[in-house]
Amino acid sequence: MAIGPVARVSQVRVTQPVMTIVWATVILAEPLTWPTLLGALAVIVCAILSVRTRLGL
Repeated sequence: MAIGPVARVSQVRVTQPVMTIVWATVILAEPLTWPTLLGALAVIVCAILSVRTRLGL
């Protein structure tokens, strides 16, 4: 992550908690609830929107 552009790398860092939830579900068989899914989706949507806004798309 140290070699990437700051605008994109910072958004990858935002999605890391979401990926942690996914891996905890897959590897540790943690329960995945609707509120967790909705929160994860909100984080991903906000990260995508902020990248698109910074790039002017």
